[in-house]
Amino acid sequence: MTALEAGLEAVLFAAGDAVTIERLSAALEAAPAELLDAAAALENRYDFENRGIMLLRIEDKLQLASRPMYRAVCAPRDRITQTACAVACGA
Repeated sequence: MTALEAGLEAVLFAAGDAVTIERLSAALEAAPAELLDAAAALENRYDFENRGIMLLRIEDKLQLASRPMYRAVCAPRDRITQTACAVACGA
């Protein structure tokens, strides 16, 4: 995992909601194209490792969310969990 990928993962985890690519680029001091490459690498890693989380692209934003297959264990208990589960599970 590159430093940019790790930074992107950390920022998205801490944000708990979708963040614009523009804001992520500024925060991580990376060009949007570099950021999108890092996002694609993270998405592939999460898929390959069959992780419980996934990276979503919603228009010009990125967000970490729980995978739909974990809908039953993703019972919303607070706003952040509710948002991530709703996006991932299509609720």
